[in-house]
Amino acid sequence: MLLERAARIEAVEMLATFRVLIISGARQVGKSTLASSQLGVTASQVFSLDDPATLESALRNPINLAAALPQGSVIDEFQRAGQPLLLAIKRIVDRNSAKGQFILTGSANYLAARGVTETLAGRAGRLQLWPLSIGERLVRREQFLAELFDYDSRWSVAAAADNDRAQIMAWVLEGGFPEVVRDQLTPSRRARWFDA
Repeated sequence: MLLERAARIEAVEMLATFRVLIISGARQVGKSTLASSQLGVTASQVFSLDDPATLESALRNPINLAAALPQGSVIDEFQRAGQPLLLAIKRIVDRNSAKGQFILTGSANYLAARGVTETLAGRAGRLQLWPLSIGERLVRREQFLAELFDYDSRWSVAAAADNDRAQIMAWVLEGGFPEVVRDQLTPSRRARWFDA
């Protein structure tokens, strides 16, 4: 599966270390999928602020919403509720030091939002999710950095040796967004996807 990747291992480690895990990244890189189906979270623990009723509840009374959520809940698109929700979560996790209380996912850089000053520093681990790399797509252990800093190595390029130039160019043009890769979009459909 495309999302069986190092980010899952990192997220599990962060959940064991921090009270809150914040997963951020561009749209469609797999943040919600990672949080809701790769970390052992049940459907009843996933709350999306794209849902108008949930968003209204978060805006109207963030402390009641956050306090009512089960341990390990995912709040998808958390940045839509802004600073009040972050302060409510801070209040809850300051009273309970249990690890993995909340998983927050969002596409926007919440720190850049106007009026947001709460960072959950010391309470939250942050995981930046990127599109799939070529190594992830090929299910290969990537060793680029290890080889780059191994002065005894001849700096092998295994991926290039195993694949012709046209294939490498096709991968570059296709990119690493999971949906584009999974659906194997034609060049014209891929262009429409990226334009949208």
